[in-house]
Amino acid sequence: MTTATTEHYRAYSPKPFTRAERDSVTVVFGGLHWRVERIIQAVLESVGNKAEVLPVATKEDLLTGREVADIGQCCPTSFTTGNLVNFIKKKSDELGAEEVTKKYVYLTAGSCGACRFGQYHQSYELGLRNSGLGAFRMFLLAQDQLDQKAAMGDGLDLNLPMTLGCLWGIFCTDLVQDLEYQVRPYEVVPGQTDAVVKESVEYLYEIFRTRPPRDSWRSVTWHLTSSYFTKALREIHRKFSTIEVDRLRVKPTVKITGEFYLQTVEGDPNYNIHRWLEAEGAEVYPAAIAVWMDYL
Repeated sequence: MTTATTEHYRAYSPKPFTRAERDSVTVVFGGLHWRVERIIQAVLESVGNKAEVLPVATKEDLLTGREVADIGQCCPTSFTTGNLVNFIKKKSDELGAEEVTKKYVYLTAGSCGACRFGQYHQSYELGLRNSGLGAFRMFLLAQDQLDQKAAMGDGLDLNLPMTLGCLWGIFCTDLVQDLEYQVRPYEVVPGQTDAVVKESVEYLYEIFRTRPPRDSWRSVTWHLTSSYFTKALREIHRKFSTIEVDRLRVKPTVKITGEFYLQTVEGDPNYNIHRWLEAEGAEVYPAAIAVWMDYL
């Protein structure tokens, strides 16, 4: 009689990312829109990390996510899982799977919420394991833990200065995105708004990358009281004021709302709905990433 061996479930526990690896390891992240991703990249670089943004998810990523993870998972999970898996597969083809596990780590966010958002990282782990990449390291930026250095190793400074930098980056890019969508439908010179937005985001990138260093609790006081970011936003407002607009155009305002990921990204996951609505003559009211705070 054959005896079955029971293998108990073990929660995913990545090998720590150490400070000694920092110069050779790139932190990969994504899943938002390009403006805030660029600023988060600056925040990571400001604390000494190398950072790379995942490409915008595509329909190919959706199919990959369905194939390698839970077929019953939601659309956003399929897109983000497939996006990560395809990125790591491509890097593995270039460098080899073992080398990729040494040179890249993935940073994602998690929280409790109205859906399975807190379980996304488990789908990522399943997708990577089913793709033969189970040794790849992922780290979860939990919203209820502002300082997570002890749990993940000292290679990623997931402490208050970095967490606050990401939060302030979200606040600033939400404002830039609001200005962008309020101005572009009325621009007289097509493309001028897009050019100013790119210039403004690159300006913010430098602002966040060169933030004055502060220790954990002094960082809280500094972020709450400093005029560093408000001065930067005034400069961005000045850049936007150079755009010639025609406010006599009559356009309906269309608010985008719904599932967090699909209302945030700009690309295949939501059929490029922002640009489509503008092409149809609407002024789009985009969803702010700051509403994420409601998930806490």
